[in-house]
Amino acid sequence: MVKVNGPLLSKTASGSIAKRLTFSQRKSGQQVRFQRAQKDVITSNRTTQRAWFLSAVSAWNLLTPQQKAPYNEIAKDLNMSGYNYYISKYVPPVPMPAGLFCHYLLNDFAENSSVADTFNLHNCTANQNTNVISDVGKIEKCLTFNGSSDCLFPENPFLLPAVFSISLWLFPFVTPSPTYGALFSDYQDLGIFFITGHAWSSACDYQACFYVGGDKGYSAKMPAGSWANLIITFDNGNVDYYVNNSLAGSVSASGCSPFNVNRIGNDPIGEAFFGKKDDIRFYNRKLTADDRALIFNNGIGTERE
Repeated sequence: MVKVNGPLLSKTASGSIAKRLTFSQRKSGQQVRFQRAQKDVITSNRTTQRAWFLSAVSAWNLLTPQQKAPYNEIAKDLNMSGYNYYISKYVPPVPMPAGLFCHYLLNDFAENSSVADTFNLHNCTANQNTNVISDVGKIEKCLTFNGSSDCLFPENPFLLPAVFSISLWLFPFVTPSPTYGALFSDYQDLGIFFITGHAWSSACDYQACFYVGGDKGYSAKMPAGSWANLIITFDNGNVDYYVNNSLAGSVSASGCSPFNVNRIGNDPIGEAFFGKKDDIRFYNRKLTADDRALIFNNGIGTERE
């Protein structure tokens, strides 16, 4: 449809032709502009992403000034606002990998003795004796483990399948001497995941390994005193370790399956993890490179399921 007032191409012409050519008068004279068609294709990914942004904004608005303060402080060094930093951590680029069956956000407050699984199937009872239990984590809050008595007990222990993946963020504390600290264990001391610390002068480097009657091979080292994303994929005894989305070791851990997750952060003989943990995930399949990249999220992480 043509909607132009005045003779076409004259000094008095104004209006649009088929929403593409727009005639208008400006101080500099008559102008004719071509308007490109705007693409606004509604896809499931776009709808999901917009829903997450709305959810993130609502969640930010519910935070108290005290709860916003850590985000504002971190954002200073990133040349961004605390609000933008929070949104960037809350909203991932695309939907998360499928197969997630247990997920501990570890945002539980210090006064709580229960640690929630987002699926509400494997909630944990916390045995926490540290002065600071709930701390600023890699993503929102995290839980601190004192390296001796702190431990989480799943109220409904679960058996890991023959093929599975685990992802979590770790912040190992510096220890005065080499030590073992279990990430996950079962009552029978079969297939325990260990974090082992090696003292190097004033710092410790931590490595993950499977244990069943002996160590089954280690991941690359994770420096103490900083956050690292550890992903373990287990495929019928073949183990790959990924630290910060880079392959950090491949070992054979035959005999480590079946594995019941009965304790988190400790084992039956008291070898406890010393440090902080955040965003623990269990998947019933082997994560792909794209999956790992989504979880790592360029080092920012995400708690989205």
